[in-house]
Amino acid sequence: MQINRELQKTILLKLRDIYPLVGEIDKLFEANDQKLQTNLFYLVEHDLIESEAVRNVYPMPRQIMTAKITARGLDFLEDDGGLGAFLNVVTIRLEADTLRQLLETKINASDMPEADKQTLLAKLKSFSGDVLKSVIIKLIEKSLERRDMITQLWAIVG
Repeated sequence: MQINRELQKTILLKLRDIYPLVGEIDKLFEANDQKLQTNLFYLVEHDLIESEAVRNVYPMPRQIMTAKITARGLDFLEDDGGLGAFLNVVTIRLEADTLRQLLETKINASDMPEADKQTLLAKLKSFSGDVLKSVIIKLIEKSLERRDMITQLWAIVG
């Protein structure tokens, strides 16, 4: 397989330049070889371009004859991720009671002395939602300052 990032970028840029038209591969590129075709199919499979005409003449390999850049392909070329970056934002909202329960569980599971746990739990129950939010933000900031926390985060999301 001959995946070539520079060639893929060239393909996307040429198709961007004629968007929203469909381009004929033979007219857009000097050489319509297997290397080009491999990268065209790769971009199709990642939904960055689409093709309406594919030639399938046995025993020759299939060939993409026309291509058009997709909205996802256009967004891919943009430094800010295009509209997709704005449209695919996920907002996570945690209620104060949920945060409080999470902290209570962690406090109870800790190995600190029971008297300290009770003092901390009582203090936690007295926090308003805004104070609790500030405490959580500080805990996240402190956790992210620790290198092992970054490693744990990577293990979760990686």
